[in-house]
Amino acid sequence: MGQVYLGHSRGGRLVAVKVVRAEYAADPAFCRRFAREVEAARRVGGFYTAHGRPGWP
Repeated sequence: MGQVYLGHSRGGRLVAVKVVRAEYAADPAFCRRFAREVEAARRVGGFYTAHGRPGWP
């Protein structure tokens, strides 16, 4: 699918940065599934759950 990197938010919190391979990013079905994954992570919340923000338009 791509790579996941460890980063830091502006506030110093550890974050996971998921970089999707170009061929997946161009697939509308993949983008819908990925958006659902991000939304599910937002609903769960908690200390060990990353806050998601899609980076595509």
